[in-house]
Amino acid sequence: IYILTISAQDQGTPRALNSTAIITIEIKSVNEFTPVLQPLVTSYIRVPESSPVGFEVVDLNATDKDFGADGIIRFAIFHGNEGNTFDIDSSTGKITVGKKLNFTLYPRYFLHINISDSG
Repeated sequence: IYILTISAQDQGTPRALNSTAIITIEIKSVNEFTPVLQPLVTSYIRVPESSPVGFEVVDLNATDKDFGADGIIRFAIFHGNEGNTFDIDSSTGKITVGKKLNFTLYPRYFLHINISDSG
């Protein structure tokens, strides 16, 4: 933050007039970097049908080189979560079983995850 004091004075007669203004300038951060997902060992994950609700499927890890709010990463499942079977922690990226699995109804899922920063 920069604070500027600006003064102006005329050369009037019989007396000079003046005025002062204080201006505050705040420099806003620029969102320079895109979040980067750390590579998974595999993109194919097997989950037993008997897995209980809360079972951890995968813990996604992403980084962002921005500072402050621009570097806060959010995770969301935006496609492929038929029946809302899986949950994702929006701040950690941990995907867990959210409902009882049914292999007969849904033998496989293709989850599309959105990873974004707050910039």
